[in-house]
Amino acid sequence: MKKLLASAVCLGMILSSAVLFTGCGERIYIDGDFSKEATAEEVNAVLASVQANEDTLFGDTTEEGWDYGMRIIEDAAMKVSLSAAGESMSLDISAGGELNAVYDADGIRASGSLNSAFNMSSTAEDATSVEANVEGNVYLTGSALYLDGAVKVAAGEQSVDVNGKYSLGAFDDYVMVELPDAEGIGADMLSALKATGAKIYIDAGDAETKVKVSYDLEGFLNAGMLPDVGGDLAAFMDAVEFDNYDIYFSFLNDTGELTGYGYVAGMRIPETTVGEGENAATLSMDVSANVWYLAGDAQVQEPEDIDSYENIMTAIIKG
Repeated sequence: MKKLLASAVCLGMILSSAVLFTGCGERIYIDGDFSKEATAEEVNAVLASVQANEDTLFGDTTEEGWDYGMRIIEDAAMKVSLSAAGESMSLDISAGGELNAVYDADGIRASGSLNSAFNMSSTAEDATSVEANVEGNVYLTGSALYLDGAVKVAAGEQSVDVNGKYSLGAFDDYVMVELPDAEGIGADMLSALKATGAKIYIDAGDAETKVKVSYDLEGFLNAGMLPDVGGDLAAFMDAVEFDNYDIYFSFLNDTGELTGYGYVAGMRIPETTVGEGENAATLSMDVSANVWYLAGDAQVQEPEDIDSYENIMTAIIKG
């Protein structure tokens, strides 16, 4: 059973941030004059600049001694409740982290804090309720991930609660905090500038250009921002309360180097029932987002006693 719980911990860690929706305050870190929509000519000028500098968004990676520092701010929250055909399920996810990251020729190093929780329950036959919580300081070097903090997991009637310093293994096995890359951000920037129906605002300064792209509900849905809860969401679309879905980015005019990227979004579906009798289904959902990648000097702190960190699976199985 302890091995099962160890697997449940990994599941909770992975799913708790698999959808990086943020709901801990909507702070805008790229602040510009976005009072007037950009003209087609202005949009095309920014598009041309981004396309010309796609390969150097994080600076000139071929330059000797190159590195690129970034502050990563990601907090996540999503609640879903669904009932249909005599069964019900609920999902409550929160995941947040604030990291300093440095990219260089050797890869990525990062350190910071993490707070992640995953709670899922279901009345379906043979379903097991799962709760997983991870909180503490994390350190990433190469592909290895370390935690100095607490891990709590409960699956059914079994539970594990450990607190200490742990080696979590390969970073690729977890999605607790997403580490961005230049290629992905560049693709998102180009997609936003080419989006049909989106409103684009540009603040072109002498040294830096700032951009805001505002999508409508259709753009939000097309971006795949809603989680898959195993039901047909189309039937509930009339009940959606849409707040916003805005992408922000900024870059230096002379080099095209990225100085910041982020997005904010929000939508909810109040408790709504569609259909009647045996075909009735009830859904409520609350999703929001506030994620930022901000360039600058980043101090990454490696724990001095990192070689003594215990394997997390060993710690959980020992109980």
